[in-house]
Amino acid sequence: MRTILIVSAAVLGLSLAACSKPAQEKAATDANAMAEDAGAAMNNAADTASEAASNAGEAMTNAADKAGEAMTSAADKAGDAAAKAGTEMKEGATAAKDAVSNAMSGDEKK
Repeated sequence: MRTILIVSAAVLGLSLAACSKPAQEKAATDANAMAEDAGAAMNNAADTASEAASNAGEAMTNAADKAGEAMTSAADKAGDAAAKAGTEMKEGATAAKDAVSNAMSGDEKK
């Protein structure tokens, strides 16, 4: 943007110094048109960048949501497995206690 303004100012300055009044007016009109075109191009670029950033943000949010769902599912499965293992350990400990008790009382099952 700065380069375009410098070029426009240089063209305008040279036009004012070396040209007749009609030529100066045409140069000023051309410089204004160039500045407007440059401004429109910058606005388009900014809009495109803004849209791209919005799309990237939406994609990141979707990815985070999916990752959160996967982690919740994995945690639920791990919790279920831990509960099952705990139940099996309790049953095994109870069976071992009963076997020791029976062995000590002489009622060992064969």
